[in-house]
Amino acid sequence: MIPINILELLFALMSIASTIVMIFEKFLPTFFKQAIRYGKFAYRGPSSKLAVEVPKSWFRHFYIYSSVLTMFTLDIVVRVYFFDAFPPKWIVRLLDVVVDPRRIAVVTPTSTLLAMFLLTLQCLRRVYETHFVSVFGINSRMNLAHYCIGYIHYTGCILCILSSAPKFGQHAYRYPLIQLTDLSFFDIIATLLFFWAWFHQYKTTVILGNLRKNERGEVITQKHRLPEGDWFNYVASPHLLAEILMYISLTMILWQNTSWLFISAWVLVNQIQTALLSFWWYKSTFPSFPENRKAIIPFIL
Repeated sequence: MIPINILELLFALMSIASTIVMIFEKFLPTFFKQAIRYGKFAYRGPSSKLAVEVPKSWFRHFYIYSSVLTMFTLDIVVRVYFFDAFPPKWIVRLLDVVVDPRRIAVVTPTSTLLAMFLLTLQCLRRVYETHFVSVFGINSRMNLAHYCIGYIHYTGCILCILSSAPKFGQHAYRYPLIQLTDLSFFDIIATLLFFWAWFHQYKTTVILGNLRKNERGEVITQKHRLPEGDWFNYVASPHLLAEILMYISLTMILWQNTSWLFISAWVLVNQIQTALLSFWWYKSTFPSFPENRKAIIPFIL
C-alpha cells in the first residue's frame, strides 16, 4: 500500500479549493463567499447563518502561536545539528504519520537550519507588526476558516521543513553536522532575496498602519485611504508580493524537498487571490487609483 502524504494532500486540497471558490464565487452559497472575503473587501450581502466570523485583529493569535512554535523548533534544530543531539521521538512519529515513515533526508543540516531561522524571523516580525504597527478596523472581521488556516499553515511549514531534514527520519544519517561550505551561491542569493522582500514587507506594513495614525503614532481614524510610496507605486498589495518572494526564496533553499512545493503553491494561490480582491476593491473605491498600478506583479498582473 502506498502511504499517503497527508501534508502534501492537505495543502493541495487547500490550493484547489481556494481556486475553485475564487473562480466560481458568484455561483456559490453565501457561506463560501463569506469564507474567502474578509476585512475591507468582506461580503456585504445577507449573512449566512452557517458562517462564523471573528475579529480580524485575531491575526495576532496565530502569529504568536507560530513564533513560539518556530522558536521551539529552531532550538531543537540547533541542538540536533550543533550538539549532535537526537530529535524528540514524538516529532519523528508525527512526521511518520503526516508525511511518510520511509522519508529520506535530502536537505543538508545547514539548509534546514537556514530555512528554519528565516521562517522564525518572519514570524517574530509579524508578531511585532500585528501588535505595534498594523491598525485593525474595529468592525473588521474574518471567517473562522481563515483563522484556522493560519494555524494549519505555520504548523505545516515547520513539519515540512523537518520532513526532509537529516536525523528527523528513520533512514540513515546521510550528512555531517552544520558546515558553512554546504551553503551554495544559490542559497546566498535566496537569503538575500528573502531579506530584500522581508524589509519591504515591513516598510509597506508601516505605510498601511500610518494611514490611520497621526504624526505622534496615535490612531485617529478607521477609514481606508489609498496607500502611496515604496512598492505601492507598482502594485496594490506589495506586502503580499513580498510574502510570495520570501516563500520563493525558501523554496530555493529547500529545492530538494518536494513537499515544500505544495506549501509554495498554496502561498502563491492564496496571495494572488487576496491581492486580486484587494485590487478590485481599491479600483471600485478610489477613482484616483493609478492606472499603471497592478494587483501584485509589477507591470504584469
